[in-house]
Amino acid sequence: MIRKLPFRKVFSFSKGTLLTSLYRLGYDNKSLVNPTLIDGWRTAPKIISRILLPFIKQKGYFMIDNNLCSFDTRNTQYHSLYFERFIRDGYEPEVMAILDILFLSNGVFYDIGSNWGYFTGYIASSPGFQGKIYAFEPQERIFNDLVSLINDAHLQNVLPINKALSNNILHNVSMKSLDNFHSGLASIQEKDCGNVDVDTIDSLRFEPPTIIKIDAEGYEFKIMKGGTRTISKYRPSIIFENPRNDLYNVLAFSKSIDYCLYNLHVLAIRNMFVELEVTEIKSIDNFRSKNIFACPREKCQDFEQRINFK
Repeated sequence: MIRKLPFRKVFSFSKGTLLTSLYRLGYDNKSLVNPTLIDGWRTAPKIISRILLPFIKQKGYFMIDNNLCSFDTRNTQYHSLYFERFIRDGYEPEVMAILDILFLSNGVFYDIGSNWGYFTGYIASSPGFQGKIYAFEPQERIFNDLVSLINDAHLQNVLPINKALSNNILHNVSMKSLDNFHSGLASIQEKDCGNVDVDTIDSLRFEPPTIIKIDAEGYEFKIMKGGTRTISKYRPSIIFENPRNDLYNVLAFSKSIDYCLYNLHVLAIRNMFVELEVTEIKSIDNFRSKNIFACPREKCQDFEQRINFK
């Protein structure tokens, strides 16, 4: 069923730098899922930005809730602030819309793979928010960006955690980006030595989650598997990036814990509304959207009523 859902404009880009200008020239035209270096006239700004990135530390600026925040432009994931398409349409508006529909003012949000904190900031700035956010970011420099957001924006009840999550507890592993450039494409390298510690959701000693968001570059299933006991007991809603190489396991896992899966397929974005085609996923051939919503079966009717699902 096609539904038009609203979302909020929380971030306002204020000032960029040479790096943000070059990066926008090179990449603000297509998905970054499989970024290519050779790309016509865009090749030059892509190469120059890669060469300059390790050597130039510059600050850009943005606003959130009337707070001026600085950001380290070496973190390419800040493109969610300054790419023209995201300034105009928001970053993953389908996720923002679903979060606004489901989140309770006193809820507990696990932001797993938080990066610099886009969705942490989105939830923390919700009107009347009095809940708790646990934001997990294992990359040390990117974690510092997350802490900077929390401090600059005076975000309340947010605890940043410099760890990764998976289905096993590990120590001293590394994180590596798909192309050694985009921080948002980094994933755990279990066989490589590094300074990253890995926990499981079930091993955490925090308040149980109301909503979990997972963006972990292929580790989505392992993270959910590592939270089987918590998820089965407390029944949080889960939004996760489509793990395209692990669809069978995700579908089997959802059935084993009695969850329904839904596509959030974006059709159009206009005037702070996202037009979504929301369809239930019943087989691996049904996975269509970038982000998937997992709902406890006993809450599916309520979710469908909230979005007028038919």
